[in-house]
Amino acid sequence: MTTLVTNLVSRWKLDEASGSAIDAQGLYNATANNAPGAAAGKLNGCRTFNGTNQRFSVADNADLAGGNRNFSVRAVLNAAALVADMVIVSKSTNSSNQREWRLLFNFATSRFRFDVSPDGTSGAMVSVDANVLGAPSTGTWYIIHAWHDATNDQIGIAVNAGTATTQAHAGGVFDGSSTFVIGAYNASLSAWNGSIDEVAFWSRVLTSGERTEDVNDINAGLDPFVDPPTITSGLTAAGEKWVAFNYQITASNAPTAYGATGLPAGLSINAGTGAIAGTPTETGEFEVTLSATNSGGTDSETLTLTIAAATGGGRNLTLLGVG
Repeated sequence: MTTLVTNLVSRWKLDEASGSAIDAQGLYNATANNAPGAAAGKLNGCRTFNGTNQRFSVADNADLAGGNRNFSVRAVLNAAALVADMVIVSKSTNSSNQREWRLLFNFATSRFRFDVSPDGTSGAMVSVDANVLGAPSTGTWYIIHAWHDATNDQIGIAVNAGTATTQAHAGGVFDGSSTFVIGAYNASLSAWNGSIDEVAFWSRVLTSGERTEDVNDINAGLDPFVDPPTITSGLTAAGEKWVAFNYQITASNAPTAYGATGLPAGLSINAGTGAIAGTPTETGEFEVTLSATNSGGTDSETLTLTIAAATGGGRNLTLLGVG
């Protein structure tokens, strides 16, 4: 079972065609400002930003606040241009000393950067750059994790589950009143130009293994927060030629589609329910590959199905995964 859901506060899939960004995990739907666009993303759809004033915002709240505590943020992004500082996700305001943290592209270093302020001021800000990646490119999808580790007094950043870069920081993160923003800093300062997909926020620091799992799932087009099905129905079954046959694939974790290949003639599967039914018109032993799929992946198992010669009894036979 995936541990990525542990202490997951919010997750914005950003696959809406328009309007607000829905928080699929928690309570914090993000309000659209100046109508961010929509396009095909890394994982289903994404939202697009014009580099001027488009963004999503969530009012300040305790769950997304800074402070001297552990937290992680992840964003999947693709830049249309890299010609200035551009903020991906932030909870920071440049006025009234309300700076908390930002995940951004820093133009001066040509690096993705995570920075925090312990007291809300710019002079106290501490940053860490993704030097392992180096300079990013336009038109390329990146999966970035950044975090504040209050236990080990450091901040860190990793791109595409590569080696993390960390920076010592013992001062915590200022817990101010700034708005949480996707696609900009403050209101529309340093706005992102390009696409953002799949933003998530945890109230803990992810392990390197969890970051790798997250990246691998996204790259494979799988939902990293959903466990794939496990087929639980029996893997042997028997029937008789010319006699009605039924078998039900059962599986955990709410499959949305089922499959069966190698069925004898006369049998077929309902891909929506997993029911295999029909009247077999041939005999033999068949190795049938069963599958159950959801957004987290697919499980496949082999069903050994034996169809005997007709005995003339004319009875119907129903089997629910026996064996």
